[in-house]
Amino acid sequence: MAQSAGDRITFTFGSPVVLTRVFIQSGNTDHPGDIFSQSAQLEYLTYDSNNKNPTEQNWHKLCSPVAGTFDCKFPKKEELRALSLHFTVDSKQWILMPSVFLYVA
Repeated sequence: MAQSAGDRITFTFGSPVVLTRVFIQSGNTDHPGDIFSQSAQLEYLTYDSNNKNPTEQNWHKLCSPVAGTFDCKFPKKEELRALSLHFTVDSKQWILMPSVFLYVA
C-alpha cells in the first residue's frame, strides 16, 4: 500500500531527546523509483506541556528530501517528543527506507 496525503511515519520518544541531525535514505538499486518525493516533509514535535495531544499546528517543519534522501540538521538544540515523515500528496508507489540515522546531542 502506498502512502496517502496526510499519512505520517512517526518516531515517538519515551523521554526527551535532543537531536543534532537526521539522515533518512530511501530507494535502492533494485527499486530506484521507490523514493521520497519533494512532497514529503520531515517534521518534529518539541517536548513541552502544551502539546500532549499534538495537532498539525504543533509540528515544526525541518526539511524536504533531496534526491529521495533527508539529510537535515536541527537549527537549535531542543528536547524532542517525536520526529515524523509527513506525506502531503497521494503516491502510487511504495517507499523503501533502508537507512535511518538519528544523531543524538
